[in-house]
Amino acid sequence: MTAPFDLLGSASFLVDDHERTAAAIQAALGFPEPKPHWVIRERGVGIRVTFLRAGSVLENPTPIEVVDADYIDPARDPARVQPHLGRLAAGQRGRAVRIHATDIATSDIDAVVDRLVEQRRRHWTHVAPNGDRRVWVGVTPDDPGDYRRDGDGGLRFEFLPTAALRLPGAVFDAPRSTTGLRWRTYLVADIHDTLDEIAGAFDWTPEQPVETGRYGSRRATLGFRCVNSTQLRLVQPAGATADGEALRRYGPGPWSLTLAVDDLDATIDDLRRRGVPVREVTPDFDMPSRVIRVDERAIPGAVFDVVDARELASR
Repeated sequence: MTAPFDLLGSASFLVDDHERTAAAIQAALGFPEPKPHWVIRERGVGIRVTFLRAGSVLENPTPIEVVDADYIDPARDPARVQPHLGRLAAGQRGRAVRIHATDIATSDIDAVVDRLVEQRRRHWTHVAPNGDRRVWVGVTPDDPGDYRRDGDGGLRFEFLPTAALRLPGAVFDAPRSTTGLRWRTYLVADIHDTLDEIAGAFDWTPEQPVETGRYGSRRATLGFRCVNSTQLRLVQPAGATADGEALRRYGPGPWSLTLAVDDLDATIDDLRRRGVPVREVTPDFDMPSRVIRVDERAIPGAVFDVVDARELASR
């Protein structure tokens, strides 16, 4: 079945200080300096953002979006204000990883809205000053900070028009890349329940059947039309794994972001040489066979895994 949506618009981390976390990602993983227009420091609109990109836009169209909630100036134009991020952050207090939303780009935002209305799903449409519409699932116009899972499986979907990303058209014709951001992992309590909910709301299903790991974990991947988009990976972890421990501590929700590199051993050596603490996580699945996790203390509010791109390409 063809994926119904174009790409993951961004991989979000909602943190206490967007500049501090963005700088830590750059220092730890060697991401390039963000372009000036990738840093949004406008005060009084409820949100501040730094975008980072792992390589070229053709090979990595999904940027990392590091967000923090800011105060609201009542004199601001309501169309410029994001009034709900403070409450969204507070509602995820105590989690090691928080998100402002799972941004999903679609070429038909009208169809998404029509479907949400038809199914009477909780949603709120925010119209930016330039006319771009963003549709948040699980909240209402009266109280956009009160998120409740409703059709999105708890992944906090935010839909936006693909055109709003201002990507070059060649993104959709580019050959498949092996390196860069490969998938964003979400921990779930019941993978079949989550998948059934998302399928019922959006006709979005994994391309492959749910996998079961050697220790009992289950996983599925939701893909996009753009072959180089970062994918969404849902994992119902077994209790004996590192992700199982994370599920026990934090409950279902956003977790790691996986970066594929050409030479995993060389990357490990480079990270350790520069003083970035890493450890090997025992994988529950055959692929990837090695998963290297950057110590959570190295990057505030974010968890990064590193895997071997050559191994992924060989399967």
